[in-house]
Amino acid sequence: MLKLIFTSFLNTLNGWVQLSLPFIVLYFYCPQFILSFNGAIFCSFLIGLKLAFIVYQQGKNMIKGLQFTPTGKFKKYFDKQIKEVGLNPENISLRYAYCDTNIALTAFNTIIIDQMIWSGFDEDPVFIEAQQVVKKHLQPTFSIQSKKLHKEIKAALTPHAQKFIFKHELGHVVDKYSWKKVILNAFIGFTATFVSFSIIQNFITVYDNLLVLFLAIIVAAFIDLSSSYLSNGLFKVSEEQNADIFAVKYSSKKEIIAAADFFEQYEKHAKEYRKSIGSMADYSTRFLMGYVPSEERVQSLKKAAEAK
Repeated sequence: MLKLIFTSFLNTLNGWVQLSLPFIVLYFYCPQFILSFNGAIFCSFLIGLKLAFIVYQQGKNMIKGLQFTPTGKFKKYFDKQIKEVGLNPENISLRYAYCDTNIALTAFNTIIIDQMIWSGFDEDPVFIEAQQVVKKHLQPTFSIQSKKLHKEIKAALTPHAQKFIFKHELGHVVDKYSWKKVILNAFIGFTATFVSFSIIQNFITVYDNLLVLFLAIIVAAFIDLSSSYLSNGLFKVSEEQNADIFAVKYSSKKEIIAAADFFEQYEKHAKEYRKSIGSMADYSTRFLMGYVPSEERVQSLKKAAEAK
């Protein structure tokens, strides 16, 4: 755990060094501006916007690189479910793409289906083409343990569970999850920068300039990383729970039970996988990853199925 956090901190620190370089240069040319309240607000606002843009651009670039779209009756299959939850299929983009063990992902209004995990689409030529790309370029790099885990997840993912998971992703679209992440990162960037500028303003006249600047960058990186973990445990987990609530609302009892069974099996296989690679990440689900703990999720879905 400590090694993972330390590595994440170093990566975050490196990012803040790059973000801070223009302002370090600005300090040596216009120290009076940097040391002013207005300067701190202005620079913090710019950093917040920069981080928001980075998150936005990452999502858009990922979508832009996806080229495999469901066709024919398979497109109609997804469109039918989109209509069932009250959305317009024209406003939702669908893509086949490898998601590792995430099964499906949402980026803005695009829902990504993992062609290596989902079943029942073998008659869609685009689905097969997408599979071949992964088999040719990615699968040779997978470990034996990863291949085993993917196979077990695929076997556990029934058609009913697939429907629930797809509606869960639609819940993220309805809730504008991706846009909330952009805004949240802007806020974290602004806060981390403003606190750092406060440190500079209070200590720059007492201690060595470069030492204070470096300390301010370390503090910004610490605030960024700790805020990210906190937002995982509070914001992201809450969004995942809301997406499940949305899916429950539009799913049949059979689909909810299938989803509960799937997540139960998923966690069992995932634990075996983590054990096989020597990972002790069982404790990290909520804050390090931003996922609802599987046991909690399964119990919640079982209760929801009983109430149907």
